[in-house]
Amino acid sequence: MNESFVLDYGFADLDENGNVTFSEEQRHRIINLDETNFSLDGSDGGRGGRPAASVTVAAAPRTRTATNKSSISSTLMCGSNAAGEPLPLHIMFSSDAQNEENYGVNLSWTTDLPSVYVRFGHDLYHRYCATVIVNQKGGMDKCVLSQLLQSYVDRLYPDAADTPGNQVLIKIDGGQGGWT
Repeated sequence: MNESFVLDYGFADLDENGNVTFSEEQRHRIINLDETNFSLDGSDGGRGGRPAASVTVAAAPRTRTATNKSSISSTLMCGSNAAGEPLPLHIMFSSDAQNEENYGVNLSWTTDLPSVYVRFGHDLYHRYCATVIVNQKGGMDKCVLSQLLQSYVDRLYPDAADTPGNQVLIKIDGGQGGWT
């Protein structure tokens, strides 16, 4: 992150020794997020910048055993703010449906997704559930990314504005190919 940027836009200050410091309030307004391949069966569909992640849900039968044998991979977006609060998870499932009206998600896939209890840009802590979308690739594109970022700002920072103290800085880690 560029030192002059965070100073010019009010995300940081200089202390008496000239060191860049971030207040606790400003750490809540700086987000880092990334995508990774997400698979219920350990397969790797080649998406995201990291190796595939397998998920186990303690409440599900046969814990630590893959429950989906379809070899279909999806994409998981996750991250945190600089204060250490986790972002609500966002999962993009793939579909072989021929048009968007037929996209759907089996609700049993989302039943036990974790929610987060965080403050971000609010005065009090709030609970946020994971979000899920379906698209043909099961991955990120410019449209989905734009919608996701707007959703994060709308839900987590109701006071977001282009004024000092109300701006939100979002850093996105990109994989080798980036988003198209």
